[in-house]
Amino acid sequence: MYNNGYFVLYTNCIIVLLIFLLLLYSVTLESNVKLDFPPLIYNQMKNIRLNIVNNIRNCIKNNNYIGFSSFDSNLFGLCAQAYKLNTHKPFEHWLYNTHTNKGIRHKSILNMKKTDPHSDQSKITLDLEVYRNENEKAGRVTLNITGSEKKLFDLLTECVKFYELDMDLRVVGGWVRDKLLKNENKDIDVAIPKMTGMEFCEYLNKFTKDNYGFSKTVGIVKRCPEQSKHLETATMSVLGFDVDFVNLRSEDYAADSRIPVMRIGTPYEDCMRRDFTVNALFYNITKNYIEDFTTKGIEDLNQSLIRTCSEPFETFMDDPLRTIRAVRFSSRLNFKLDSDLVKSINDEVLEALEHKVSRSRISQEIDNILSKSDIHEAFKQMYTFRMLHVLLNVPVRGEERVDKVSGVSEGMLSEALSLMDHVKKRNFEDVEHKYLYLAALVVPTRELGPVGKMTVADYLIKERLKLPNKYSSSANTISNGSLVFTDYLNCSERDRVSTGLAIRTVGPLWKESLAMSVTETNRVDYKEFEEVVSLAKEHGIEEAYNFKAPVTGSELTELLPKITSGPKFKAALEFQVKLMLQNENVTKDELKERLKSEFRELL
Repeated sequence: MYNNGYFVLYTNCIIVLLIFLLLLYSVTLESNVKLDFPPLIYNQMKNIRLNIVNNIRNCIKNNNYIGFSSFDSNLFGLCAQAYKLNTHKPFEHWLYNTHTNKGIRHKSILNMKKTDPHSDQSKITLDLEVYRNENEKAGRVTLNITGSEKKLFDLLTECVKFYELDMDLRVVGGWVRDKLLKNENKDIDVAIPKMTGMEFCEYLNKFTKDNYGFSKTVGIVKRCPEQSKHLETATMSVLGFDVDFVNLRSEDYAADSRIPVMRIGTPYEDCMRRDFTVNALFYNITKNYIEDFTTKGIEDLNQSLIRTCSEPFETFMDDPLRTIRAVRFSSRLNFKLDSDLVKSINDEVLEALEHKVSRSRISQEIDNILSKSDIHEAFKQMYTFRMLHVLLNVPVRGEERVDKVSGVSEGMLSEALSLMDHVKKRNFEDVEHKYLYLAALVVPTRELGPVGKMTVADYLIKERLKLPNKYSSSANTISNGSLVFTDYLNCSERDRVSTGLAIRTVGPLWKESLAMSVTETNRVDYKEFEEVVSLAKEHGIEEAYNFKAPVTGSELTELLPKITSGPKFKAALEFQVKLMLQNENVTKDELKERLKSEFRELL
């Protein structure tokens, strides 16, 4: 009996250990592969594990160690089934992670609170088939994505599997285009079939909240068809990416209306409603291949061509902003414009651009041109196609060729384009090109009177183009600063003082102003710009506009008792700065003596 008692005790200890390991394994499965469990298995496993824990508690309480052996054997089967379903082998991953802090999906892949788009920049090269429809293949392409992007796509597809939504998710638009061109793009748009983007975000929010303990705020961009903004987009931050979710759509037009009736469409319908073939390529993340339903997208990428998905005139009348977008992509990607597209930019389309598209949407496109494109090429094309005339309200037909509001004429636009040509040829370095080109646009209007309380430059940039105040103020500064540097360049002596005073007069945009002066006065070569910049560096006066007078405030009033705030006070401060430019080693005591000598009437 003694031996039997120990044998039973040892046996039950082993059973307890096995049960503990089995419970631990089930916990590991639950925490790591919830995503892969059918809901029935997941719920059964939770209930069985809870029953076993209660059974063990009761056995210990009643000193009934034999009862350890009575537990639901279904737990073995459920663990085995779940393990089979889970291709990532979570138990081994859990053990691996315990010793190496690597490999666990729940923490390393889906720790959403800490993940950002730059956390895993490892490159993954995908060799993908291209489909023109469900059955027709059209070759292969390579797509380079980051580890973070792969984790994002895995999360989205697993959400679809978890809720058994039975649909393909597609990344659409510029991300696909740029990745195929080997360029980076962090703007990810996901097209959703069968439901709206908002509805899918609700699934995704519930999925992340139930499985990972948090949810995200979803932003909605409402549809505004009367201004050609036909898409209702849901935006959600996922794994550090701000992802736009929008349903696949098709838009139908009544015979007497240009306002579309939007409905959920097929991938083909959605593709054909997009602007250009190179923007209508889909990356099907569910099936892991590229879809080119226009049949021209990959071809146009290879031929560097901007072509509309549908008949170009109808495409532009549907959304006239696409005329500017065509120019933007052409100048940004260095792509040619399709000849049929060019022919379709006619008076009717330009009139629709003027009246049908909101200024805020135009502003966004112009800002993108200034920030991401070849600005010179874009403005040249907009001038050639008369879009610039429409945007700035400059007539192009009839005897009247001057805007009655601003006085801006066709000739001034032509002069502005000529200035831009010279800026492009000189290729100035270390300058803000977007402000320099905007200044070139408004320099020819410098002599025009104000429009109400605004300068013409403010009217054109803030009122017509709806660009931020900083853009118009910078263009004004460069336009006026160009005159300052023209006077400076005409002087025979260019020393530390004259250079520093010119820089101080203009401010931080002095290099842009100098560049515009060199351009505007049509000087023979680019060397004068380089010479002045080198002179400023040599004398340490590149930021002369930040120089501060050492003697100021109460110290200055004590030194010059009769001085008052106003012109005299300002003159005393500037006098000190000029002395500092003349002699960079001048001391404060020397400045005081010179002040008393210069402003003796204020003693």
